[in-house]
Parts: sequence; C-alpha cells; structure tokens
Amino acid sequence: MISPLLFQIPIFFLLILGAYKDYKTRIVSNKIILGIAIFSAPLILNQTNWLIPILLSGLFLGLFYFTNQLGGADTKVLILLLLAMSSNQIFIFFLLFTVPNIYFLIRLWKGIPLFIPILFGYFGVILLSSLPILIHIAFGDWLYVLVPTI
Repeated sequence: MISPLLFQIPIFFLLILGAYKDYKTRIVSNKIILGIAIFSAPLILNQTNWLIPILLSGLFLGLFYFTNQLGGADTKVLILLLLAMSSNQIFIFFLLFTVPNIYFLIRLWKGIPLFIPILFGYFGVILLSSLPILIHIAFGDWLYVLVPTI
C-alpha cells in the first residue's frame, strides 16, 4: 500500500509556494493549483467517506459565490484539500487553521492571505498521516517502516 505522505508532502511544498505568492502578490497561479490537483487526485480516489468533505466543499463554494470573503484560488485549493481528507484530518486541519487567524485577529491585520492558515492546517494533516510511521519507529519496529511485509 502506498503511503498518503507520498502525495501530501508535494502538496505541502506547493502550498508553501502558494502562500509565498499569496503573501507577496496576492495572486496564486493556476499552475500551483493544478499541481495540487494532480497530487490530490490519488487521495481523492482513495477516499471512503464523502459526506463531510462534500458538505464543507459546498459551504466554501457558497461563501465564494454569495460573499466576497474568499478568493477563487483559496476556494479551489480548499475544495481539493477537503475532498482528499478524512474526517479526522479535516478536524486537525481546521484546528490548526485557526492558529494564524487568531494571531492575525490579535494583531488586527486586515486582508489576511488565506493560504497561510491553509498551510498551517495542512501541516497538521501531514503530522497526522506520519503518526503511524512515528509509532513504528518509537516502539522499535523501524524495520517495518523501511521494508513493509505483505
């Protein structure tokens, strides 16, 4: 079985690039979003529970179309990421998503680039996905991580 980390780590690096571009120019290239879509496709196809990701994707689509609170790139990336996450990963994502938002609220900054909170949230998803590997290493079963048995 292929680890989801093989797809999540490149997505994370593309999110870093997108966050940098969003912070500097407030414009995110569709090439970055296409890269995220390519790496998200296997995760989306491997998804087993669709209810929560589809409901949240619909919520963000509604926020995009009926308000001016979300940008187009933010909406596209959130939908791709949410469809590729399990319910536990979505919970961790939104938990860490709020950390930079609280910081920006305390500092009273206007116009928060949303890619930065998305990046924080997705870092939690990567930590959650790497937890089984870290458990195998911690309990001395590190050889299983390097050469998994069938």
